[in-house]
Amino acid sequence: MGSEKEFLEYANECFEWAKTARTDQERDIVLQMANSWTAAALLAKQRESPVQQSTKDKDQNTTA
Repeated sequence: MGSEKEFLEYANECFEWAKTARTDQERDIVLQMANSWTAAALLAKQRESPVQQSTKDKDQNTTA
């Protein structure tokens, strides 16, 4: 699976494409794609966060 950073990069590419869209329909499509990539990034962040928090908790317990 991809990472939050990777998905946000895809979303940003879509936002750039939207700036050069030739029609409203084309712009709407790439903006929908950008929204989908942004949603995927949020899900990836949620998926990654528990692992990172668990690692931080372990580090704190070993240094205490």
